[in-house]
Amino acid sequence: MKSVLKETMPLPFKRELYYSSIDLMEGNDVYIAQHFLLRSKYVTKFKASKVYDLSTKNAVEEFQSGNSLCVNGILDSLTASLLIKLHLKDGYKDDEKFPEGYLFKILISVYSDRTIPTTAYLIGPNNTNLFKFDALTQGKGPKGGYNSFTTYGNTPTGMYEIDLNSVAKNTLDFGSYPMVRLVKGLRGNAAISTPDTSKKDNIRSGLLIHCGEKDHWKKGVIPPSLGCIHSWGRAVKRVSEILTNDLGVKINKNLYGSIVPYPFKPQGILSLQLIEN
Repeated sequence: MKSVLKETMPLPFKRELYYSSIDLMEGNDVYIAQHFLLRSKYVTKFKASKVYDLSTKNAVEEFQSGNSLCVNGILDSLTASLLIKLHLKDGYKDDEKFPEGYLFKILISVYSDRTIPTTAYLIGPNNTNLFKFDALTQGKGPKGGYNSFTTYGNTPTGMYEIDLNSVAKNTLDFGSYPMVRLVKGLRGNAAISTPDTSKKDNIRSGLLIHCGEKDHWKKGVIPPSLGCIHSWGRAVKRVSEILTNDLGVKINKNLYGSIVPYPFKPQGILSLQLIEN
């Protein structure tokens, strides 16, 4: 059986997925599909393994049957489109608690329409709001950015371990201030897209909270990113000042993801939740 052309499949999927006992399909696209299927009320629980095994085929058939689609066990364009529509959202909600064992927390609530800027809150011990700043989580792509499981798409929702990194060499793209790195996803879509700091094959990587200095940053509107969280330079600067001067956060060397696993202990938590879940 041949895979269909990638143009006919909805991103992040670029090929039809199906079961073959001779040559099992595997990859991050299978892993994404498995997690979406596990959110369906029609699907019997199974293990997400990155391999399109018989249990995955059965799950697709259950999803297709429950949603009145043609039951063939193939994640085709129609099935994938409905799967994304129904189960892209992770249902993650912030627990409103300060995370034990960390020095700071950043809370951001976003809209489905990622073109809408929102407000980020820097929170210290005892759930104290220390600073609020503008944030945009829109990635590359049309109509508000590609979905969060697509390369360069919108920032995935969920809970992350985060850390403060030194200034990037490329200040035009990343600004002249220390930046916050999204190290590892713990809950929600973040846990699917960035689950393991010991591997380089995460679905999403290199996500940051940063600013920039190119001309398109000077037009009064925060520009979209390649998946990062953008804010103004004055805000990124102030966040780093509060973290280092008031909360005792260390600026760890920016290694640009070149060393795996991430060699430093993450010092904070990011909670990124969807408002209309």
